[in-house]
Amino acid sequence: MKYTKRVFLILLMVCLTVAFFNRSMTGNLSAAEEKKYVLSEEEKKAIEVMEAYATPSEKHKYLQYFVGEWDSLMKFLDEKGSVMMTGTQTITVKSIFGERFLWATLKGVLYEKPYEAYVITGFNNYKKEIFAFQISSSGTAYFISSGTLSEDNKVRTETGTMDDELTGKKINVKAVTTLIDQDHYTYDFYLVDETGKEIKYMEILYTRKK
Repeated sequence: MKYTKRVFLILLMVCLTVAFFNRSMTGNLSAAEEKKYVLSEEEKKAIEVMEAYATPSEKHKYLQYFVGEWDSLMKFLDEKGSVMMTGTQTITVKSIFGERFLWATLKGVLYEKPYEAYVITGFNNYKKEIFAFQISSSGTAYFISSGTLSEDNKVRTETGTMDDELTGKKINVKAVTTLIDQDHYTYDFYLVDETGKEIKYMEILYTRKK
């Protein structure tokens, strides 16, 4: 299938979604809107594949664990593993777009300054990877990480890169999220040097609010 035709199918899926939304909000469509594009068998099969990738999978059930409100205790570590500084933050997590993604709002205080961050998390059925996109009030950059989820859905491992404004270089990072029980999980954040050595920079314990 040619590239332009694939793009057309993607746009068609968007239009079908919008049409369905309009129908549910306003009732029956007008006669002009009822006019339909006749799909070929090849296009029907392509849409079936696209819909399959668009449907939430078993891995998306993992995301629902995080929905709710959480308190967290943050510890920042030096290269020897000693605690340099601690902090707290509160997190509110909502499920969006039919349980396809999570929208998290984080609020806390760092270096005696309040901050807020937004994190969108999802699982890409096509790439079979979990990912997160984060922005915050403490900067103008964004951070994207992606990785794998263990078979038992208890350990999530992601990697990414961050900009080092002081040197102009990239910093490789790794994050590991581990579920402890229904009301507790941990988040360990590592810096990875040029040799591949991992240095734990931060660890966070999350506790679900009752």
